[in-house]
Amino acid sequence: MAVTKITEISVCLAKLYFAVLLEHVRTELGKAEADRDITIRYGELVRRTKEKYPDAPYIEAAIPVNIGKRLLVVEMICQRLSLPNLACLAVNGQGRPGEGYTGDWEADKAAILAFDWDAASADVHHAFELETAAARKRARTERRRKLPESEARDLYWEAYKADRASYDGKVDLEGKEAMIKLLMRGFPIEEAFNEVVEQE
Repeated sequence: MAVTKITEISVCLAKLYFAVLLEHVRTELGKAEADRDITIRYGELVRRTKEKYPDAPYIEAAIPVNIGKRLLVVEMICQRLSLPNLACLAVNGQGRPGEGYTGDWEADKAAILAFDWDAASADVHHAFELETAAARKRARTERRRKLPESEARDLYWEAYKADRASYDGKVDLEGKEAMIKLLMRGFPIEEAFNEVVEQE
């Protein structure tokens, strides 16, 4: 698993995705076995997360195109706590985990169904809190100046004009608006870009 720089945004969103994935599993376990579908599409996971946590920090950066880096954090936390890989339940449009997933999918899904998730909740919360604190500590080393919306939009437009090739096809309208909100919070343009696109 290659998790490079883990940002506070990724940890915060991963924690929310973890909670929604866990809720999804519990709902599916309540169904007859023939009616279960424990997988969930990226877009649906994002939609449910935004619906359940509309006021959560960084929720504006929850978009399907960048979900992979957040799922890698979910996977990392699961691995750290010796839990089944809950992240493998989030799937792309073809109904499969994304390219970052390298496990045995059928075995991982079976382990998720057999696990007692109630016993792990306190450990999971603590692990996410520790990772959030570490990400905040890394971010404190960077000075950030919050921008008014008009200035953030101008900064986005200048960056887009300077490097259209990087933006076209990677930053859609939803991603653009998410970037602008991050710029307003004081994120540097490169970091805002990296938060809304899925890196190859």
